[in-house]
Amino acid sequence: MHTISDDRFPKIKNYLQRNLGLYYPDDRKQDLERGMISVYIEAGYDDVNDFIDNLKEHEESSDTIMLLAKYLTIGETYFFREPKVFDTLRDTVIPELIAKKKGNRRQIRFWSAGCCTGEEAYSVAILLHESIPDLTSWNVTILGTDINPEFLMKAATATYRAWSFRNEHSEIMKKYFTKNERGEFKLSSSIRSSVQWNTLNLIADKFPSNINNTDRMDIIFCRNVLIYFSDEGRQKIISKFYDSLNDGGYLILSLTEVAHQPDKRFRQIRSEDVIIFKKEKPAENTLPFTIAKESAGTLSISEYIRKEIPEAVNQEEQVSVTLRKRTAKPYIPDSPITTAAKRPRLLDFYLFEQMFLKSDFTGVIKKAEEHQLNDDLLSPYSVEEKEKIYLYYCKSLANTGNTARATGLASKGAEALEDSFRLNYLAGHLLAAAGSPRDAFTYYTKALFLSPGYPAALFGLASIYRQLGEIDEYINQLQKLLKIASNMPSQKIIEEMDGITASGLVGLISSILKSQRFNEYTR
Repeated sequence: MHTISDDRFPKIKNYLQRNLGLYYPDDRKQDLERGMISVYIEAGYDDVNDFIDNLKEHEESSDTIMLLAKYLTIGETYFFREPKVFDTLRDTVIPELIAKKKGNRRQIRFWSAGCCTGEEAYSVAILLHESIPDLTSWNVTILGTDINPEFLMKAATATYRAWSFRNEHSEIMKKYFTKNERGEFKLSSSIRSSVQWNTLNLIADKFPSNINNTDRMDIIFCRNVLIYFSDEGRQKIISKFYDSLNDGGYLILSLTEVAHQPDKRFRQIRSEDVIIFKKEKPAENTLPFTIAKESAGTLSISEYIRKEIPEAVNQEEQVSVTLRKRTAKPYIPDSPITTAAKRPRLLDFYLFEQMFLKSDFTGVIKKAEEHQLNDDLLSPYSVEEKEKIYLYYCKSLANTGNTARATGLASKGAEALEDSFRLNYLAGHLLAAAGSPRDAFTYYTKALFLSPGYPAALFGLASIYRQLGEIDEYINQLQKLLKIASNMPSQKIIEEMDGITASGLVGLISSILKSQRFNEYTR
């Protein structure tokens, strides 16, 4: 039986909205019933209501969510959909990005969120190949994510029928596709290899995050996806998109979705039949710290290790890391007498910590600056308290958009507290987000020297290898992390990794490695 009873309809509606963001009002009950037929049959039930009765209200099952996504999400897309959007990208947006970044790190990052079977992400890749003559000298990331793993499998194979080319681009098809004996069109390996694929649930999964590569984006596409979400779900996702974008980055929605002003922090940019949203750079205080710039050169990360970091530190069953010899002068704190003369009253550490734990980041910054903590007036505190003060202050700065100050202070704290692997990790993480991979690498390796096997630093190091194209070493580091996470208690929360548990980390890394192997196989 596939008719959903009146008393069970609210239950399945709430489950879908909570776990997938899909919104089914009362007038779409029949649509849901049609979609649920394949779901409950594949799950082994004879009746849709029995399937609903066995849904776990408070414990999300990834298998159940994936099964629902498989049959309830929409697989409707094609190459160069809404052509004027791509014209605007080619004529205005991409030239602006190129001009802004040409003298800097030459890095551009795109994300197709809800990418379905990949036509949109591949359209971006083709557009870049057509419009940037020196593309090979740029570090380009194109990420495609979807909740439906079957869509991503189709995307990775990059084989399409004629229906995916409704906006005919005959020259593009001849240049980048090969027709096979079944009448299908196979995309060239040069385009296929430029796109990465990951599963992502826009409602339930955390982003922006370095873990799933959804941070520091220049352009985010999310077209014909948000129309299936509730108003609350749309606003939640768009707010996270804002946080995922670099300052000056762009959010591109479909024409059917732009009627909803996505977030007042975005500025609308209009041209003929196109509306896109730009993240304006927030005002930032004068910066007392500077971020070390990456030195020019063409050394690969492996060559950099061999040249700059000669000594290796091996830890059995953990991780092999390398460390630059220490050259910094030892940190000598002010004496209590000198400190007392400089600071009129001692910081209430308990109050300071509680403000941070309650996410009162502005209050933390104000309290820290009242006590001149950025001037190393920390001698009355224990080593553990000093570390926490630096961490709370840096994270509060970062969470309020003052990333440059946060980076400078984290680097300063790592130098002052030489044995703090957490501050070294935080400095590395902030430097990686700022686009300084080699500087980040140094801090990540020092964090691993101080705490071998520290999962967040190991994942960060792996991400640096991925960013710099050292894929074999990227996979090697992930395999080490997989071994470490597998030996942890399954429900242990992994520090500094967005609240993920050890079992969740095992599943994530396994999925990444599987996706990497699949991508390599299909190229």
